[in-house]
Amino acid sequence: MSSAPSGGGAAGDPDDPPTVAAAGSRLATALLSRPAGLARHTVALAGELARIGLGSSGLAPDPGDDRFAAPAWSADPLLRRVVQTHLATTAAAAAMLDDAGLDAGDAEVLRAVVESVADVVAPSNNPVLRALAARHAPPETTGAAGAVAEPAPPPAPAVTGTRRLTVGEDVAATGGAVVLRTDVFELLHYLPQTREVHALPVLVVAPPGLPCYLADLSPGRSLVEHLVRAGEQVLLVSWHPGATGDPDTLGQALLDALDAAERIARTTATVVLGIGGGADLTAGVLAHLAAVGLQARVAAAVLVGLDPRAATTDGRVPRDLRQWLADTADAPTGPGTPADLLGTPLDPAAVDRDGLVVADAADVAVWARLAGSGPVRVVETSHAEFVDPPADDRESWWEVLTDWLGARTGERREAPAELGGRGMHAIAPSPGEYVSAR
Repeated sequence: MSSAPSGGGAAGDPDDPPTVAAAGSRLATALLSRPAGLARHTVALAGELARIGLGSSGLAPDPGDDRFAAPAWSADPLLRRVVQTHLATTAAAAAMLDDAGLDAGDAEVLRAVVESVADVVAPSNNPVLRALAARHAPPETTGAAGAVAEPAPPPAPAVTGTRRLTVGEDVAATGGAVVLRTDVFELLHYLPQTREVHALPVLVVAPPGLPCYLADLSPGRSLVEHLVRAGEQVLLVSWHPGATGDPDTLGQALLDALDAAERIARTTATVVLGIGGGADLTAGVLAHLAAVGLQARVAAAVLVGLDPRAATTDGRVPRDLRQWLADTADAPTGPGTPADLLGTPLDPAAVDRDGLVVADAADVAVWARLAGSGPVRVVETSHAEFVDPPADDRESWWEVLTDWLGARTGERREAPAELGGRGMHAIAPSPGEYVSAR
């Protein structure tokens, strides 16, 4: 499945967006045809770099840019100069692009590339510089025993010179509440957006150790929002940032979330939808339930083996996904599916649930095996197409998913009037605390 029509970008089709290579070629031509403007920007940049070296530059990050909110970025002479150099060079690149006189299509493509590159090379995304910033933190940021706090995780890559997308407003904005919080996870329950919902809940399992808003990016690009609007009862497991290690701890946490979903929806079965490392965990827990004779608790399972971090792109990454990628830059690799879990050896072949597998061509066979021996539908796509809202010109795996779920989540009934239920109440608005506790 490809989100791009075949032949995209062919010469002579005015409706196709320009390629990066073609737009870059036209930019080079435009700059060479305007030597005075190019020289002006070059001299201005050289002057600013000289002031930075002498310590007299007044450049400073935007107050709303929390990538550089730590005091060390402005207080430490070396770190301050690194940040100022980054700001000066990215501003110069943007100014040259603005003055090149390109048409709107070329300018949009190249501006996205400039922003992406600037975000990737930002000092706040450099682990060595982040460690220096943490080491120069004031005493109140250290622990009770005087140990230096852990270096801050990579901040989200906002478009250079602008603020981060706000988690809970710009991303992870689908309405809902935290209805259960443990030391390992928060369980989010989303507000229905239809008058009726399917009887069986859909429990979305985010990748452990990663921000859960991959499943709830900006409105119109949110998988959670898409499922809610399709009439599903959606709950989501948002992991504590430190929940990346012991498989038994993660497995028991998922069983606890399954208990809560059944309690809230007043049902004995749930559809579980795992994403990335959450799909590995889902497969492991399902095999464990099969081993102990309880796999009927899972009405069906969806394993989404896609990871945007493995995608190959041309530099045009949407801002919400670019921020998530930066937030996960230093995240450890998931543990994969263990050989045993909670004292039981795991045999995927013992699983007989209906399954849907969405995976890259290179991985689809492995994921299909993890889904078990029951009826398994396979959708082959690419890591770059994790975000795949319906469109008129192509097939969307999100549509395949909602059609598949609709046939397995039971009859429709009146949507619940409150979030939680049966003694479980909203304790905080979504997306909760753990999504930002990194």
